[in-house]
Amino acid sequence: MTENTKRRKVLAILAGGLVLGVGTAVTLAAWNDSEFASSDFTAGSFNLEGAVDGAAGTYEEHESAGAAAAIDFTVDASNMAP
Repeated sequence: MTENTKRRKVLAILAGGLVLGVGTAVTLAAWNDSEFASSDFTAGSFNLEGAVDGAAGTYEEHESAGAAAAIDFTVDASNMAP
């Protein structure tokens, strides 16, 4: 292989790489689209209510520790297992 043939091959490879690189850059630039937006976001409000009378479902608000509902809690110890 002569020196001239080697040089032509190297130049052809470099030219192909240049074309591929420029083509990639142009394609990526064409597909890139920036979007900007702004808005104000607020959270909704909700209120928790609880019922202590089981199935009757009398729901009430208990807004502080002083207004907490009294819960009757009994355990049937004869029905417990380890």
